[in-house]
Order: sequence, then C-alpha cells, then structure tokens
Amino acid sequence: MLGPGLRYWEFACELSRQQPVTLLTPNDSQLSHERFTVRSYADPSVIKQAIAVHSVVILQGFTLFLHREILPLLQATGNYIAIDLYTHLDLEGLELRPDTSEFAINWNLVDVNTLREQIKIGDFFFCASERQRDYYWRQLRDMKGSFAVEHPRPNGLALYGGICAWTLARAHARSGDRIAIAAYLGKSDRFDLAVADFAESYADQVEKDFEVVQKAIKSGALQVETGV
Repeated sequence: MLGPGLRYWEFACELSRQQPVTLLTPNDSQLSHERFTVRSYADPSVIKQAIAVHSVVILQGFTLFLHREILPLLQATGNYIAIDLYTHLDLEGLELRPDTSEFAINWNLVDVNTLREQIKIGDFFFCASERQRDYYWRQLRDMKGSFAVEHPRPNGLALYGGICAWTLARAHARSGDRIAIAAYLGKSDRFDLAVADFAESYADQVEKDFEVVQKAIKSGALQVETGV
C-alpha cells in the first residue's frame, strides 16, 4: 500500500474518529480497522452502495476515469463531493506525452477531461499546496467573476472601483517581462509619446502644487518647521 493508498488510509483513520467511514480500495484487501469498513470497489455496485449510505464522498480523478458510471450517480444523489487533487497521475501523463501522435492526443484528452470533471463536480478540494491549487483553477476552469453594474449602490460602486484599481496595479507591478511588454506595445511611438506627455503634465502639476503649498505657508494657513 503506497502513495494514494497510505493517504486514504490516514484519511479514514482521522475521519472515523467522528464520522462513519467506508474505505473503498481498487483491489481486495486483508486490512481492517476497528473504526471503519474496508471494501473493494472492483465491483462497481459497491461504490453505489457506499454512496447511498454516506453524505460525503472523497475521491480522486482516477476513480472517475475507471468508473464513468458513478459520475451521474454522484450528481443525482446530492452528496457533498470532496475532490482530492493531490494525485499526480494526470499531470505526469501530460508531461510524458508531449508528441502529437494520435495515441498521445487521445490520452492527453482523457487526462485533461478527467481533471476538468473533478473541478466541475467538486464541492470541496484538497491540494498539495496553494501553488497547485492556483494552477488548476487558472488553467482548467474559467473562474472569472464580475460585478452587477446595472443598479449599484454608491458604496458598492466605490468598493468595486477600488478592487479594480488594486487588481490592475498589482498586475502591472508583476509584469516584468520586457520581451512580452515590447511585443504588446508594438513598433509605433504611441506609448513613448503618451509617457512623455504624462511626465510633462505630472511635472507641471508638481510645480503648481508646490506653489500652492508655498502660498499657504506664507499666509499662515499651513504651519511648517524648517531646518529639521
């Protein structure tokens, strides 16, 4: 019992402290535990029986790949589905088949679709790290959202504007690829002229602000301490 087997044995040991648990294995097992039942799902009917008596199902995509018939059953029962994305089999398969042969294309589609199915049906997810979670969400599911701007309240609109500004600033701050930036700007001088115009206007505004501050100091409206 290696890898996923050990992982799910530990899952069962911990969860069975508070909940009834059935641990399903792909092959017959001689293992037993006083707090939970161990059964083989070589017979697909065992999976159906387990789903019927438990309210939460924890599984990996490999199980979905082997037993496609349980997907509609899971969706119909209303069970909470916790998907364990820790498995590396799908990504390893994609890495090992980079060619464009018919065999590679067909199996790569199987791996990608298996990953997509997991994310589509899952209510909760286990990941090895935040980095892995971010990869799955960014690459395999369109998680974009938006704001209902039809009838916004003033406070909500202000908050939305602030979030948009923060997101844009953060994205710009993280974009340091000079080649990508150059390709995006193209060969025209529009950006150069825009930056020059901004710099000139900004300098003019700084001079105006400085004059306002100086007048305020002279009039006594603004108290300052010099020579500190």
